[in-house]
Amino acid sequence: MQPELPDRIPSEPAALDPADLVAGILASGHGRIHPGVLRAACLGLEKYFPQLTGMIVVSGVLEEAGDLALEVSGCRVVVLPACLDAAGAAPFPFHGVPWKAAALHQLLRVAVHAGARACAVVEGDVHTITPEWFDLLLRPIVLGGYDWVAPRYHRHKHDGGITHGLAYPLLRALFGWQVREPLGGEFAASARFIRRLVAEDDWQRPAIRVTPGLWMTTVAVAESYRVCQSFLGARLRNAAGPVGGLAGMLAQISDSLFRLMEDYESVWRDRRGSRPTDTFGHRFELALEVSPDRADAMAAAFASACGQLEGVWSEVLLPETLDAVRQTASRANNRPFRFENELWTRIVFEFAVAHRVRPHQRAWLLPSLAPLYLGWLASFLQETRYLVSSEVEERIEDLCRCFERDKLDLVQLWTGGSPSYGKALAPSPRPVEVET
Repeated sequence: MQPELPDRIPSEPAALDPADLVAGILASGHGRIHPGVLRAACLGLEKYFPQLTGMIVVSGVLEEAGDLALEVSGCRVVVLPACLDAAGAAPFPFHGVPWKAAALHQLLRVAVHAGARACAVVEGDVHTITPEWFDLLLRPIVLGGYDWVAPRYHRHKHDGGITHGLAYPLLRALFGWQVREPLGGEFAASARFIRRLVAEDDWQRPAIRVTPGLWMTTVAVAESYRVCQSFLGARLRNAAGPVGGLAGMLAQISDSLFRLMEDYESVWRDRRGSRPTDTFGHRFELALEVSPDRADAMAAAFASACGQLEGVWSEVLLPETLDAVRQTASRANNRPFRFENELWTRIVFEFAVAHRVRPHQRAWLLPSLAPLYLGWLASFLQETRYLVSSEVEERIEDLCRCFERDKLDLVQLWTGGSPSYGKALAPSPRPVEVET
């Protein structure tokens, strides 16, 4: 039996045949998808949801549709037109797929027009995707009534520094939900939540166009949709380094986070503490490739930048915070080098406030956050060098609790007041109970 060739989307999306479930695949930055991802989507729908009608939707692809023929028969595949004209000017050097948000918007619109109960989306260049990923993403919605399923990945203990050190602790402290991968590339959404996303007025806003996954996660936790997460396992892809380097990527992610803080100020100012998110699947440990130990180079880069960027940092940081940065940089050659969680928390909060009150200076203020982040990351890598993954998670919990504990200082800064923290920085505390 010959496999079905992919269809092009009808000119009128409402003419699509209905489908209970949609498995969406976003093309890579080169406009291609790994053939194993198509097979995994087809087998996942067929194996785990045989009683429901399914459809695979590919978006952002630049290849000919005939090149996407499946080796597994019986799957309906729809290929959406390319979105090459969707890329606008990014606020910083762009590090992702320029048409990703537009491709995602198209994909979700198709899910709405097909009447899908749920839609799972994966990135097409991740070669560790298995059929089980679609079960883990879709089942909590189909059987559990959740609206948003975020991924949990098995990472090397030193992978994902921006997630560990910035996105996760800040979003958790702001909105009170422990969603471990707010920048994750895979997710699933209910029909109710998809309609909310598609109804957004402007998908070309920087926070959406640059970091659509972060925006969707924020909408879910801020607007009280039912949120959970699923362990998917290792996520491996053949990706080049970010255009614009670390400074550009960190600037973009922090810019999106701080813009979303402004959007949802009325929500996060009154939330305190955090609570666990329901989690499905089984966590397991794998032997992953060891990352190069770059902690010493990071600490040196932080110390070098301290002499060069003090003038910029003085525009953002309070005098006592900048003084603590100087003192920390003076100890960069010490082993072990220590960059306190309390100091990093202050820095993030004060950059968020500067982002708000100095919108015309963002393009040169935010890149200066990168050396400070490298200082914190160097300290984190040295502290966790000989720890197992579970112990590394405890250290990340320490940081998250610090963000939550000092959130009142953020509120005071945000509203034009003075924070209550003093000049002295005590060592980070061990884990304590969190108010929920």
